[in-house]
Amino acid sequence: MKRFVIILALLVGLGCFTAFFLTGEAASEDNFNKVAEGMTQAEVRELLGEPDDTWGGSPDRTTYYYGGFRRLRWCTMEVFFDENGRVVSKFHDH
Repeated sequence: MKRFVIILALLVGLGCFTAFFLTGEAASEDNFNKVAEGMTQAEVRELLGEPDDTWGGSPDRTTYYYGGFRRLRWCTMEVFFDENGRVVSKFHDH
């Protein structure tokens, strides 16, 4: 009986984690949809909050990352900025 309770608790815990992981948004989808070309990095942070990760692959490009597997989110949102810190494009994986 004790073994059954432990296995049941593990399965419930795994189910809760999976539901959270698969349904959790990286940031508010409504706010992500408001991100538009030409917005500044500060305006994007105001809408979406601080990014989970930032990457400046070259002097003329910066990317804000929200969510993703490293942040225990199935959903990934990315915002791309030019050398002036203005939005040039964005990506949402679903």
